[in-house]
Amino acid sequence: MSSMSNNYMGHGIIFSSLTAVVVIATTGFYFWNSFVRKSKTQGSNIHIGVIDKIVIYPIKSCKGVEVKEATCTKLGLSVNGITDRQFIITNGSGRKVTMSDYPSLCLVECRFDEHYLYLSAPNMDDIKVKNKPPVDIPLVDVKLFGSAGKGRCLDNQLGRWLSKYLETSDLQVIAITEHRRSENVKELGRFAKHSDSLAFGNFSPYHINNTATIQDIQRHLAFDSPTVSHRNFRPNILIAGPGAYNEDSWIRLRLGDSAVLRMMAPTSRCGLTSVDPDAGQVYTDINPFKTLMTYRRNPAVNPQRPTCGVSMGIDRLGKISVGDPVYLMTD
Repeated sequence: MSSMSNNYMGHGIIFSSLTAVVVIATTGFYFWNSFVRKSKTQGSNIHIGVIDKIVIYPIKSCKGVEVKEATCTKLGLSVNGITDRQFIITNGSGRKVTMSDYPSLCLVECRFDEHYLYLSAPNMDDIKVKNKPPVDIPLVDVKLFGSAGKGRCLDNQLGRWLSKYLETSDLQVIAITEHRRSENVKELGRFAKHSDSLAFGNFSPYHINNTATIQDIQRHLAFDSPTVSHRNFRPNILIAGPGAYNEDSWIRLRLGDSAVLRMMAPTSRCGLTSVDPDAGQVYTDINPFKTLMTYRRNPAVNPQRPTCGVSMGIDRLGKISVGDPVYLMTD
């Protein structure tokens, strides 16, 4: 009798233990599942990835500066008072000078703080100039893709420095003082709101790329083609997590806690994607541009050019950091 009682007691203990394990496991699964669902959605926002890189280009066509955090403003990313593509190089007749004219501009590094720009380039002595022009310098008109802005020339020694580097003459660097309107940009302005403004970017204040898309482009290239990276596409924000080309359908994104970006159009690409960012020369096989032309044309944007990435305006200002979550807004 004692033996039977002990057996029953043993089975009871085992059953109770198993029950406890099941309860704990079920409870744990419930909370874990709840955590996962909350991590993927916030209200009507779907978590699609994280910010992988933040890049600001102080001078249009010069090398980008990777930063850990930035402020999303009406005109683009801002760091230490410097806005993305706040400065542009022009020649003596006032025409813009970019990588289309001199691919080696992408080798010009431009560091900055609240007061100065610090430039360096291959075979050149470094130069330091104030990043704000004197207010008594005359305003000049700068037209870019049909959209005009106004600006003032920085210290002339910077123009002479760039002229020497590029083996030309009469260059100057203009700091924007009156912003341009996206709606006035030729061909693409129809996608903009009246409130959309920008500095010296081509069309929009923000350009977004997707890590998976760039990796897929590499897979489309011939085995002997150069390795491409985000630097070939010069985005402001690189997002990791979504599938390749998912960005084609991103209407509104929330970055981090507050900044909200809105799609204006898929980004139309030109031959500058085929400039080697490490050599400042065009790749001999004209890739990735040539390959993109075979499968990424979008007649609704530009039938003569492929698209890659998205051009975006801003609906809500805010600060962002590398590693911040990115949400696709569905409301």
